[in-house]
Amino acid sequence: MFTVSGSPRTKVEAASPPLHKRGKDAASAGEYIVHMEGVDIYDPVTNTVRSTGAEKVAAWFLDSDYDGRCFCVCQAFFPDKTAWEKSRQGARRRS
Repeated sequence: MFTVSGSPRTKVEAASPPLHKRGKDAASAGEYIVHMEGVDIYDPVTNTVRSTGAEKVAAWFLDSDYDGRCFCVCQAFFPDKTAWEKSRQGARRRS
């Protein structure tokens, strides 16, 4: 299966009030909210970058302990509720 990846455009803010740790402010509790604004995808054929909004992103992944070398998915988000059905139908056509 061919996969396209791109550079995400995100906004990160401290959760206010903290989501889980009562009595601490959000930043010291280590709780943040990440908003997916969209993604920029490089097209090697035209040598251009194409931007798309968050509504076109089928899935995005978060590594809450990224060390700059190895990306390990800690959380996966699938905002397009029809993405799984589309993948299943595409796989069925290939068989």
